[in-house]
Amino acid sequence: MSHELVILAGADDDMLRKHVELDAFSEELANSFAADTQEALDLISQNPFIGSAHSHSPFRKWLLMDWDMAIFYRSQGSRCYVHAVLSLRQDPKTVLTTLKKRDQP
Repeated sequence: MSHELVILAGADDDMLRKHVELDAFSEELANSFAADTQEALDLISQNPFIGSAHSHSPFRKWLLMDWDMAIFYRSQGSRCYVHAVLSLRQDPKTVLTTLKKRDQP
């Protein structure tokens, strides 16, 4: 049974920003990012506890390894709320600050 995915505005902005950045370099690369991200989101929907627990509870983190990024989400009832899709190349304090700001579904 799949959980409903709810992509919140911040996460949607994160994915769009990365797609635009990659598209400026290569449309094929941007499309690959979109496909990999969708595949990860589908996996999260089917297995909401697949991601590792993040230090900022209640978030879970699923890595997009080829992109040095992670999807930060939380499962609540029959829904998975995606709060952020962030680069892991930034200071972990910046990631934590972003997650705290987006801590409401």
